[in-house]
Amino acid sequence: MRKCSLPPELAALSDEQLAQLHHRLDRFTYDKTQELFFQTHGVIIGIVKLCRYNQRRLKARFLCTAGQPALTPADLVAIHNGTSIPDERSNSQLLQRRVLDLVHGVKSAYELRELHQVATYEQRRALAGRQLELERRRAENRSRRANLRERELALRALRVAEGTP
Repeated sequence: MRKCSLPPELAALSDEQLAQLHHRLDRFTYDKTQELFFQTHGVIIGIVKLCRYNQRRLKARFLCTAGQPALTPADLVAIHNGTSIPDERSNSQLLQRRVLDLVHGVKSAYELRELHQVATYEQRRALAGRQLELERRRAENRSRRANLRERELALRALRVAEGTP
């Protein structure tokens, strides 16, 4: 599965600049927001990118409950990718309850898939951690094999130099 990501044009923005963008997305059309973004930051961002970003922002806001700190679009992307998000923003039990509340109103397979990604976040994050550990072990084993192979070649070269088979 392809990893989700935020638009690179928005990656360098500070929290204040993102808050300003969110305010503009709430008040103006995408065309006007795009124009204001270019005037403010000197970077052109596509309307489709703004639309996708806004959809993620609204979904993250919708997933939060009153007792939970607000999720950001970056947090939602991390949840979809199974990567870590700051613990103070993710209360797994509250998030799971919210998903269960929302699943009754699901009208499409795409929405169900997105809720499933949120519901299985902890398992996918643990799986990603295990895969990272396995990859580290594989690299360590490759290094050991290469080291052993070098030692075997050095021993053969030494035997040939001594004249013993």
